[in-house]
Amino acid sequence: MTSDAAESVTAALARAVIYRTLTTAFQPPTEAGLQAMGAREGFPTVVAALGYLNRPTSMIESVTIGDAETLAGVYWRLFGHTTRGLVCACETEYGPDTARADRSMRPSSRW
Repeated sequence: MTSDAAESVTAALARAVIYRTLTTAFQPPTEAGLQAMGAREGFPTVVAALGYLNRPTSMIESVTIGDAETLAGVYWRLFGHTTRGLVCACETEYGPDTARADRSMRPSSRW
């Protein structure tokens, strides 16, 4: 493998570490998830991946993480168990029973 190819593979792995952490971070918080991300230790793997990609790390290094139970309360308040939370997981909400429903997403035969 050439050095350019090896560097490309290493950069792809660094990005994968970051993407995996973001995926885990947007799931309901658990102690296992926090441990998998290295949250209690200051996200060392993510910091290393960002450093390899020459991206800033100061914001992630300053993050303090609470306990999973407190984080879960905040998570469910923001995202809810459906799209009805403060932050919608979907681009739009469907159905006529919501003030935020997008008319363009409803069947045209009904309107």
